[in-house]
Amino acid sequence: MNWTKEQEAAISFPVKDGAKLSPDTRSATVTAAAGSGKTALLVERVIRILCDTEHPIPADRIAIMTFTRNAAEEFRRRMTDAVAAAARKDPQNTYLSEQLIRFKSAPISTISSFCLGIIREYAEAFGLPLSFSIIDDAKAALLKANALDTAMEFFYSKEFDPDSRDLLFKTFSFRDDATLCDTIGSTYNKISSLTDPEKWLEECVSAYSSPEAAEKRFIPYYMQTITRLMECCKNSFDSYATIIASLDEQHPDLPKLQAMLEDDEARLKHAQIKLSKLGSSPSLAELYSFASTIVLNAKGALRFATLSCKDDELKERIKAPREKFKEHLKDIIACVSDPDTMRQELPSQYDAIRSLAALITLYGKEYTKLKREGGYVDFADCERLLLDKLRADVVFRREIAERFRCIIVDEFQDTNDIQYEIFRLISSRENNLFFVG
Repeated sequence: MNWTKEQEAAISFPVKDGAKLSPDTRSATVTAAAGSGKTALLVERVIRILCDTEHPIPADRIAIMTFTRNAAEEFRRRMTDAVAAAARKDPQNTYLSEQLIRFKSAPISTISSFCLGIIREYAEAFGLPLSFSIIDDAKAALLKANALDTAMEFFYSKEFDPDSRDLLFKTFSFRDDATLCDTIGSTYNKISSLTDPEKWLEECVSAYSSPEAAEKRFIPYYMQTITRLMECCKNSFDSYATIIASLDEQHPDLPKLQAMLEDDEARLKHAQIKLSKLGSSPSLAELYSFASTIVLNAKGALRFATLSCKDDELKERIKAPREKFKEHLKDIIACVSDPDTMRQELPSQYDAIRSLAALITLYGKEYTKLKREGGYVDFADCERLLLDKLRADVVFRREIAERFRCIIVDEFQDTNDIQYEIFRLISSRENNLFFVG
């Protein structure tokens, strides 16, 4: 197969001054589009690693992780065929034949299965019975329902302040208990992939503890959102500006369309100039002042110029991107809170978010307790348990890290924070990671 220059560089990595280095001395992340031959590239890379007698790495010391079980099985099949073919071409090469045998025990699996394999091996060290099993969907649903019942019993108990209960429903506009339960469950599921979900919840609560804390938490988000929306405005404006610019000079609608375009362009440039003057860390008051005047043009006019065009087909072509242009500007206004209103509402919001965080925490602890009592884990548990053990036990981390000379992860863009941290901790000085995504 003929490889492109970029593909060859990825397959051969690392190379320094024309000389091939051992794959466990440098890490890399390779970006590749779908259908660009990622699997073929990875197969070729592993084949070359196995055939490199100058930097020999046994097949069972290469960990290969994919996103789905089918992909893992396909990769193992293709790798086995490729190694077998290489061994047949050189029957005197006992090293290749040995790799074919070793390859059968090489960890080629999904990330969850990789974690599960280590936990099964060290079950007692993780505080699990040797007979533990992966919980099925039906049992998980039952235990989650029981955990929610416990959280809701606390919510309606004498220990829970009735005023806080009312604030929680009012602040988040929960229609009923079912809506609250859905939020507790869905939030717990989302934060389970974070490396420190408890800390994340604490930071969320802390963000509402004072105006200063709120500004510190939300201004970076506001700036990111506004910057993105301004880019969307520019793209939408360019779309209909290009259409108008392509019109014949004699087109009867051109003068009115140009006048409208000039008004929109003045508004856009006015907004861009104001945004540039804000700097990277404006106060909430400065940001709100900017956002609340964003739809004004340079002359201070609020109303947008009318799209006047007798050509209905042309009008529809211009209308769609122009409406998006106007919507994006209005979205900027909506995304920033009024500082005065925020200060007034912050105490009740703090109480509400603290109550919600407490319910999520209780639900998570109860669900975990019920699973352990039944001898169950789920795949998210496998990742969490392994991460916690790797962080806390240096000897264990070193033992796992010494198993793998190369760690290859396919579909890296689909990994979460916990998974990446696991790879980082089991790598050798973070020099043997190869990500493709």
